Amino acid sequence: ASSIRILENIREILENCPKYIFDWDANVVVNNKKEIRLSNGSSIKAIAANPSAGRGYAFHMVIIDEAASISESNMKAIWLSVVMPCMGFKNNKIIIASTPAYVDFFYKIWEGGITNKQGFAPLHLDWTMNPRWTKDAEMRDGELWSPWYEKMCETLNHDESLIRRELWAEFSANIKPSSLRVNFRIDAELYEKMTNKIGDKSVSDYLRDLIKKDLEI
Repeated sequence: ASSIRILENIREILENCPKYIFDWDANVVVNNKKEIRLSNGSSIKAIAANPSAGRGYAFHMVIIDEAASISESNMKAIWLSVVMPCMGFKNNKIIIASTPAYVDFFYKIWEGGITNKQGFAPLHLDWTMNPRWTKDAEMRDGELWSPWYEKMCETLNHDESLIRRELWAEFSANIKPSSLRVNFRIDAELYEKMTNKIGDKSVSDYLRDLIKKDLEI
């Protein structure tokens, strides 16, 4: 849905360009929900963020939107099949955007950009940079405020962590993925102790099920 929305925005821009800049009728040969293809053979595609996304294509520009909501395994697959091949060509561009979230692939990329380890330039954009949202804005308690901002804070139930993340685009330590699991290797002795613990009557059914799940029994 996110990639389709971006493609719709691009389509609207191209359709409304003056003909001397881009002639939509003369240049577009395929126009559907997931692709715009031009008469010169180039195309713009909207692709779902799954492990096979973009495999087999050579892209000159890749945009990954809401990257923090993509699972770690899918992001790794996309990184190998789409991003790395794109990085191998001069002047190709990669844009990775997202609402911030900790403990995910996007956060590692962001940190790498901050420390200049991965070649990405970090760009922070919060609500104050959109002129539609700052109409009638004023300073309150040292921060910018607007009627739109107040409405959004009410929508978020004035939850400070959500406000800092959703409106100020800040990483919030209080918000972590609900499906977070830490995978680790254990030696044979510890494995035996954990399996024996399953049979211990003092262990609750809930904990017993968790141990079974982690040991894949």
